[in-house]
Amino acid sequence: MTENKARADGTLSIEKKTIYLQEFAIFQSLGRAFLMHVQSHRIQPISQEEYAFLSPLAGQWQAEVGVGECERLLALGLLSLVALSDAKVLAKDTRLSRALIEATPITNFVLHVAQCCNMACTYCYAHGGDFHNPGMMTVETARACIDFMMAYVPADKRLVVSLMGGEPLMNFPVVRECIRYGEEKWPGRIVFRVVTNLTLLDEEMLAFLEAHHVEVTVSMDGPPEYQRRNRPLRNGGDSYAAVVDKIAMARGRLKMSGSATQYAGDDRGAVDRELEALGFSTRAVRIVRNSSHGRQGLDDFAQRLIEDAAWIDRQGRTILSAIARRDAAAVREVLDDPFHGQWFRFCLTTPASTDRKHITFCAAAREEVGISTDGDIYPCAQFNEMKDYRLGSVYTGFSRGDFGLHGAIHNPKCHRCYARYACEGFCMNQAVSLAPPDCDCPPAFYIPPEHCALQKVRLGIHACLASLDGDAAQWLREDVLTNNE
Repeated sequence: MTENKARADGTLSIEKKTIYLQEFAIFQSLGRAFLMHVQSHRIQPISQEEYAFLSPLAGQWQAEVGVGECERLLALGLLSLVALSDAKVLAKDTRLSRALIEATPITNFVLHVAQCCNMACTYCYAHGGDFHNPGMMTVETARACIDFMMAYVPADKRLVVSLMGGEPLMNFPVVRECIRYGEEKWPGRIVFRVVTNLTLLDEEMLAFLEAHHVEVTVSMDGPPEYQRRNRPLRNGGDSYAAVVDKIAMARGRLKMSGSATQYAGDDRGAVDRELEALGFSTRAVRIVRNSSHGRQGLDDFAQRLIEDAAWIDRQGRTILSAIARRDAAAVREVLDDPFHGQWFRFCLTTPASTDRKHITFCAAAREEVGISTDGDIYPCAQFNEMKDYRLGSVYTGFSRGDFGLHGAIHNPKCHRCYARYACEGFCMNQAVSLAPPDCDCPPAFYIPPEHCALQKVRLGIHACLASLDGDAAQWLREDVLTNNE
């Protein structure tokens, strides 16, 4: 890679030669510099002087260097014996991603048993619950769905079947038959879940769901003012009172979790506290991020991503400062945050460097599919009745196509992104809503720039928190983490 030649006077001259570089990136986070070996997904702290040395070489596959520079690059593990290229890396990623998808059987099925709803949620991505094709699943189609799953899923796998709508309790006879038929044909192998607004629950339904140990996710948007504004009943009734009464009715008899959707300006803490007060130990709060609320909804979502990145950055600085002061109470305050506390805990206990690379995108058509009332198969529940994305039918079979492949394969903006193997991608259905008209990749593989920025902030903070010195790490283990279970 370098060549030494003898001069006439007996001294040596060093000629620069072209060397091959590993794919690497350098980045800064919270005042610290890091080197990332992209292909091996290994991250290491480096000095600011090393950062400056590597800056001109970052993003290159080959470079001309002298022997001294070559030795430094060798010490950092950045030299390669093989000439890499964007095309070679892309081909490798495509091959590995396809192999993983083919080796991963789908085990999560969402059955839209009712494409209609008794609510008129303001943000509904499903056109008021009917997906532009109102209807009810028949008993025959429900059985065909179960038969399809039995033929498709390997016999040693358990599967999860989620019954939803619209509002699934509007078609409870099919909910009941689907569960009965599944348990008869595949006893002990199917976990059934129902996703519902719960307002139509009666004692007969409750008794059946309880007897069959069905898990229930309750869609409820928190405080009365949010619930009534976001999720009005079509009959004009009080949606907050209706759902709270049914939650009380089912409490202690059903295994329930709470799921809320909020607008960007709403108080996430108030939503979470309301769900907790209603008895939901497991709860999720999501923000509106589709085009159902027009351009404003999309802009609100982008703004929330920006705010999340800034908030996580501030919390990262807070927790590092607290660790430096050995302030256990301040660290625990960050770890107790209902939205990001678990993530910060993960950063403190899990290496940022890992052999596990994300070479697939979201779970759509990789781990999960959605099935319409007519038995048509789509990549996930949110793609239901989007005919351009139909994958097949429970009657004729299906093909997953490119769904599930990593976004870097289809999105040119991801091809050389250093965070692409750490990024879990973006919801492919929401990407379709958010993709601009001049998008340079298939809309399902679009990633909003605000989401990219957030992912890089998270990666940087994870690198900082996972590379604490020995004394700080020991203090965290002994004085904070063991007392924060």
